[in-house]
Amino acid sequence: MINREFADGMDYGVGYDSLSGQVRGDWVETTEPKPPIGGAGQEIFFQLHQVNSTQELAQYLDISASANITSTGDKDLGNTFQSEEEYKNCPVLKER
Repeated sequence: MINREFADGMDYGVGYDSLSGQVRGDWVETTEPKPPIGGAGQEIFFQLHQVNSTQELAQYLDISASANITSTGDKDLGNTFQSEEEYKNCPVLKER
């Protein structure tokens, strides 16, 4: 991909030849915006939240999950862990 500097005449809806770097003609017919017919339009609300872990994401989305793990070894791990903390503190898993 060729990166070119901004050239005079570049704008939204204007053609551009990336190989030669030349600005081409208008490809979009532009008009002044008009209000919608028969309505007042719409309002859009946007929220952005930064999360730093999967736990924060699950909490923000109000979702949860659990798992049931069984071992093929000599000890049964049939516990259902309700959180990652429970899983990390399982005494059977700490032995391994």
